[in-house]
Amino acid sequence: MHTRPSHYGLIPTLVIRYLLFLLLFLGSALPSISHAQRWQAGIQGALTVRHVIYRHKFPLSQPDEYTELVKERGLPGWDLGGTVLYHFNSRWCLRSSLLFSKKGFVMGPLTFFNNRGEPFGAGNARYNFLFLEVPITIEYTWSPKRKYYALAGISPNWLLDDARNAVTVWGNLGDPQVQSLKEFDGRNLYYRHFNLGLWLGIGKRFSLAEQVNLSIAPTFQLHLLDTNTFDKRYRYYEPERRNFYAVGLQIALTYAFHKKEKPEEDPSTQ
Repeated sequence: MHTRPSHYGLIPTLVIRYLLFLLLFLGSALPSISHAQRWQAGIQGALTVRHVIYRHKFPLSQPDEYTELVKERGLPGWDLGGTVLYHFNSRWCLRSSLLFSKKGFVMGPLTFFNNRGEPFGAGNARYNFLFLEVPITIEYTWSPKRKYYALAGISPNWLLDDARNAVTVWGNLGDPQVQSLKEFDGRNLYYRHFNLGLWLGIGKRFSLAEQVNLSIAPTFQLHLLDTNTFDKRYRYYEPERRNFYAVGLQIALTYAFHKKEKPEEDPSTQ
């Protein structure tokens, strides 16, 4: 019997590695740390919806006399964690975050037939994933006065948990049907534990106080590697080739460690 992987034990190691990387980066930038408004830190979160891009579609997705079209739709998800920013100047900024990311999707309905070919029930398979994301993005502010910016970067991510459950649409499904629904994505029983993501987006910053800033950015996230490991241990069908992607609204509240420098008065104007 297949046991779902759980990798929560990786969290302390991954967090320590991230903090060491951050400390090394901070150390290399110490000569510039005295400049005003260079460093900011705070919390970051998002509401997202995740879908997949297919490059090899599973046969049951095509209807025939025994099956119906199996649809897939994204479930609402979220990102939550901390973020650090370093401003090189008024236009260029480097951001690094450490986020827990919950995403998922629904596949179905899948109809079950008895040995006489009569349908007796249908259900949906639901999949929820928890990732640890470490996005590193470059942000370019094309309008310093209005504070509009574009962002692009990469995001190493680790799969921490893969939760599956079944929801009956109609009929009376027994344990065998419920179990098969949970493993309906059986060709994808083995998900990749590490992936590399691409982040793209645009946003706007707001100054809430002298040292407090709010940024809001619609963002597109794409896993660049196949979701599946293709380890030949699939139970029913060869795995599909597909990549996760997500769209969401990233919101960050940050604190600037140095106050803004007030411009010096021009003696000629006095």
